[in-house]
Amino acid sequence: MKVFGCTMNKVDAQLIESLAKAGGHEVVHSEDEADLIVINSCVVREESEKKALRYLERIKKCYNGKRVILTGCLPSALPELVRDTETVKLDELEKAFSKLFGVKEAKVEREVNSISHPVPIARGCLGNCSYCIVKLARGRLRSSPMDEVISEVERALSRGAKEILLTAEDTAAYGLDLGENLPSLLREMLSTIEEEEFRIRIGMMTPGLAKRIYRDLSEIYEDPRVYKFLHLPLQSGDDGILRKMRRNYSVKDYLEIVKHFRRKFPELNLATDIIVGFPGEGAEEFSRTLEALMKSEPDKVHVARYSPRPKTEAYEMKPPPGRVIKSRSRILHNLRMNLGLKRNSMLLGERFEVLLTSKGKKGGLIGRAPNYKQVILREGALGEFSRVEVVGYTPTYLKGVRVE
Repeated sequence: MKVFGCTMNKVDAQLIESLAKAGGHEVVHSEDEADLIVINSCVVREESEKKALRYLERIKKCYNGKRVILTGCLPSALPELVRDTETVKLDELEKAFSKLFGVKEAKVEREVNSISHPVPIARGCLGNCSYCIVKLARGRLRSSPMDEVISEVERALSRGAKEILLTAEDTAAYGLDLGENLPSLLREMLSTIEEEEFRIRIGMMTPGLAKRIYRDLSEIYEDPRVYKFLHLPLQSGDDGILRKMRRNYSVKDYLEIVKHFRRKFPELNLATDIIVGFPGEGAEEFSRTLEALMKSEPDKVHVARYSPRPKTEAYEMKPPPGRVIKSRSRILHNLRMNLGLKRNSMLLGERFEVLLTSKGKKGGLIGRAPNYKQVILREGALGEFSRVEVVGYTPTYLKGVRVE
């Protein structure tokens, strides 16, 4: 199984692997061993699409004769690019792979095989962003019933998970098709589950829908089991560009939500996204983006150069020259590093409990602070809560030591 893209793609990959095992097959970790290679693709940007296609071509060339199936957003949104490949579209995924692996019983549950377990609360979205191709693949909003979400969280915790990642294309959209909302889901979840030693990370939410619920949501953040983490994509600091993007919120909306959460939770870990070089972005529009970032001081900024996507309205619009986009991207990168360094420096000497979630690529362990900031430790056991002191920092993570 080769996975490209977001947390939702990882969820789909987990389901495919669980179906394979339920059918008596073994999931292996190299192309050489495999009889079947499944590629779960992403098309959110051209770069993501090309990565999947390059991998597909390499597999076909190096492993000629092996069965290859392409699934994910690519065959769902741009099937014309992969006509010569066996594909499974997202809306057929569970049925197609159940049949392929010979699974005829009741619904197969995804395996819980790590400390951190993603739980999808909805699929699709209510947005109509002018640049977005993912809506063609994922479709309109389909929220999971509240009892199903809570049962999945309880199941994961009973099997050793300690961190629950609530995920969706837009978590703030949860329940709008069911007459529910995200705060009501979280309130019910936290009151139903008696387990105290776990954490919930709430995934990305658009400001346009978050502005309806942010006051209720901030009350739920007071629960120590909820990470003080807010992923709120700004995308542009200029209202005119936001209208062209059809984002359905203003810069003022974004700043208002941030101000409210910062006031209640000074330690808030704010993440945001910026698209640089969207059609119509001139020097003034770009300067307003810098201004909005300096006002809100995000802890993490994901900067993406605008990537024209076919079948979208913005595909016909003309972006700024490539050299201009590249220059602005460098400016944003430097700003995000400076902001990250400033925010992380404020935690030097602080002590708090960290959940150890994974092993570091260069040794040591990776933990998550109460606000979901990444903390690097030299020792400890996965899944444990360890009290640490922050002894160092970089723009992107904290360095900690265990204390009694």
